[in-house]
Amino acid sequence: MSLAPRVQMETTAVSNVCDGWFYRVGLRGNLPLGLVCLALIGCGAATEAQDEDRARVTTPGGGGSPGESSMTTASRSAGTVGTGEVACPCSRRPGANNSSMCAIGLGETMTRVVGPGGGDLSLHGQQGASSGVDFRIDILPESLSEDVEVQITETTDPPPVDLVDYSPIYRVEPTDVGAQFPIDLTIPYGGNDGIIPATLAIYVATHSAGPFEALPDSYINAGFLQGSTTRFGVFLAGSTRTPDLAGCP
Repeated sequence: MSLAPRVQMETTAVSNVCDGWFYRVGLRGNLPLGLVCLALIGCGAATEAQDEDRARVTTPGGGGSPGESSMTTASRSAGTVGTGEVACPCSRRPGANNSSMCAIGLGETMTRVVGPGGGDLSLHGQQGASSGVDFRIDILPESLSEDVEVQITETTDPPPVDLVDYSPIYRVEPTDVGAQFPIDLTIPYGGNDGIIPATLAIYVATHSAGPFEALPDSYINAGFLQGSTTRFGVFLAGSTRTPDLAGCP
């Protein structure tokens, strides 16, 4: 004769297999005490494992700050810096969230004399090598009243703090020169966030310290921006810093 009578269990799940309040269990036969204990131990282990899985999602771990989820910690370990769960885009500020996707200027220059007949000037530079498009200015005939030695520099200057930079700062000199007709600008851009913000534009200022303002006719193309200006100065591809990026470098 068998030590334990035959037992048939019919279980209908409602919520949790180990929670008697949410399960209907039908037992026919006599269930030995030893089997009941083993079943309870197994349920306890399963419930504990479930709780540990939930804890991995909602509790601190992996060296993050108190209250930081494992998703945020994973993002931090991958090299992104964020406020909450917002990953910061890379930057060209020295030592601040730098990336090969954010090409940093090395001070390369290009010089050419342009006169009343007009002309163009371009610089490949580091951002051009990354984006495949040169920084370029096109000066229409009669825009300049005399010959001017125009110099373009892809600077090493840090971008303004109120903008998210998508290119190095380019300086077109002499910065005090104005033009009779609009000068066409092409400026390459790049970043590591995979996002093209709606506020991405060409920003212009008299010098690298700013203040910068967006060119009103700036528009986005594939890997570069285009727009026009009637004066030389400094230019960069940038986007306004939104509140969720306030804590980014």
